[in-house]
Amino acid sequence: MSIPTLRQIKRPLLQLVADGREFQLRDIVGPLASHFALTDEERREVLPSGRVRRFYNRCGWAQKELKQEGLLESTRRGYHKITDQGLEVVSQDSDEATDSPSNAQEPCINNEQNGRTPEELIEDNYQIIREQLAIELLQRIKDCSPGFFERLVIVLLVQMGYGGSLEDAEAVGQWRRRH
Repeated sequence: MSIPTLRQIKRPLLQLVADGREFQLRDIVGPLASHFALTDEERREVLPSGRVRRFYNRCGWAQKELKQEGLLESTRRGYHKITDQGLEVVSQDSDEATDSPSNAQEPCINNEQNGRTPEELIEDNYQIIREQLAIELLQRIKDCSPGFFERLVIVLLVQMGYGGSLEDAEAVGQWRRRH
């Protein structure tokens, strides 16, 4: 099984906390991963930034949406519990209540595409933009003269801390041209 979508996580998350006790996100991620029979590899998969695990991120967004829908409530910093409305949803047979977009005041949270969280969408789009920029930059450099390329390499080396200063590098370049 692949990592479940944000929407697929919501109902099992509610069912897991239906005992009414306080919980922290970190306390329910493991049981939810077991519920979905995630492999160790799927549990360890991280977002492109490499900072957050994908499944943990999706569980966090599911928790946030459930809170915005009034199905979970904060009891203190970092702790939540199911509301009476959440208990009603758990007792229903359908997933309708947890599958419908919330009436949250933050519409960007519900712009989920293909089960990805807003953070995943941002990171994925960042990677696309970065790759396109790299392709465009390389093409522009290739279109320039060899002299421009030589100056570019010298500036980059100096900026990276190699070779002293630009004046020193230019002096070497002028010496080389004379001899």
